[in-house]
Amino acid sequence: MSARHTRPLGSKPAPKPNQEGWWTGKTLQIKEAVAKGFQKVNRSSYLLLKNILESLIPAKRITIVNRPPTPKEQCAPTTQVNRFQTNAKQRNDKSQTTPPTATSGAVADACICALAGSQACKKPSEPPNQELESLKKALIESLKKALKERNRDKISELLRKLRKADQATKREFLRVALEEPNVKAMLRVIRYAEGTDAEDGYTKLFGNGHFDSCKQHPNRVVAKGGYESTAAGAYQILYSTWDGLVQEYGFSDFCPESQDMAAVALILRRGVLVDVIEGNLCTAIQELSYEWASLPDPATGKSRYSQPAKSFNALLKKFHKFREIYIAPTKTAIV
Repeated sequence: MSARHTRPLGSKPAPKPNQEGWWTGKTLQIKEAVAKGFQKVNRSSYLLLKNILESLIPAKRITIVNRPPTPKEQCAPTTQVNRFQTNAKQRNDKSQTTPPTATSGAVADACICALAGSQACKKPSEPPNQELESLKKALIESLKKALKERNRDKISELLRKLRKADQATKREFLRVALEEPNVKAMLRVIRYAEGTDAEDGYTKLFGNGHFDSCKQHPNRVVAKGGYESTAAGAYQILYSTWDGLVQEYGFSDFCPESQDMAAVALILRRGVLVDVIEGNLCTAIQELSYEWASLPDPATGKSRYSQPAKSFNALLKKFHKFREIYIAPTKTAIV
């Protein structure tokens, strides 16, 4: 049996939604709440008021009319609320037309604007949490220190914490990792194996074609040599792989920096970023050969996907040459 609502003996029942005065009372309650608590609109108060309004709008307790917006309603681009109608005759006035495209969410936003003023029209957002920001900075600084010291245990511990971080913090870590000479050298090795180490490698498609814009992954299916692939960019990343990385790290484009960070993210996903940083190329390539078909399994010297692959010895030589370049940037090296 469900619980029943009771009222004190002798008290008058509250007006029902279909009775005169019900909406007037609800309007006064909302106006009072706005006056007391919503002058400085925060997310919780905004959502509370919006939920109240959205629950009432389906019952047509709010009339929307086509007229120029008032200054308080400038933030409501799709709908304008004239006033709260309490008179049945006014509600049924045929001269008032309701836009068919109006949604309860948009109407609720407009109501909040009309009641609380233009300040309520601003998109509510959580104030920056200074303590959280400090923790993020501390995490990145700790990672920098651990990378500099080559402290494998510390790096592994911090990487576990990084999994729970927000996208911006994760991207910042990828930038930090890209400063490591061995990481830069490993990325060049991958590009060498994929055949994209030339200057135009970042715009290369599977099959040696090129794409024009780096605003996003081209997601173009190319057929060649009995294979079909959406691989693109310097690291020949498949669209499905890229889409997963965007969801995890929030990459906004497919430009060179984003591609480099994505490659580091894939190395991190395979669990060998620390090995790359330490220069354990055999262990790193053994795992990365599952990610890039052009990298061989060091044990067999062949691709795991029955595709052409560079020899491990050739990759090892390239790694050391690239590493010398990034350790001594002012030094000229022939690759």
